[in-house]
Amino acid sequence: MYHGVPILSISDLFADHQILQTQINLLKEFQMLTLACRQSTVNSISWTKLIRLHHRAHQQVETWRSRRRQLGTLSRLDDRMLADIGLTREQQIAACSKLFWLTQP
Repeated sequence: MYHGVPILSISDLFADHQILQTQINLLKEFQMLTLACRQSTVNSISWTKLIRLHHRAHQQVETWRSRRRQLGTLSRLDDRMLADIGLTREQQIAACSKLFWLTQP
C-alpha cells in the first residue's frame, strides 16, 4: 500500500529504543568520567564544607520531624486541654494547617 515507507514492528521499535537508551547511558558515564578527571583534586576545605552541609541538613530534618510531632500532638487535643494551654479551637486549626517545613519556631 505505502511504497517507500518501511513497516516497523513493535519489536523493531523496542530494539531501537534500547539501543538509544544504551547510547544515552554511555554518554552520561563518559560525561561523569570527564568531570571526575577534571576535578580530581579535592582539597580539605571542600570536605569540610560537605560535612558542614550534611550536619545542617540533618539538623533541619530533625527540626521538621519535631515540628511534625508537635503539630500532630496539638491536633489531637480536645477543648478542655486547649483551654488549659490557653488556645481556642480556631487557633489550633490555624496552627495545624501550617506546613511543618515552613512553620517558624
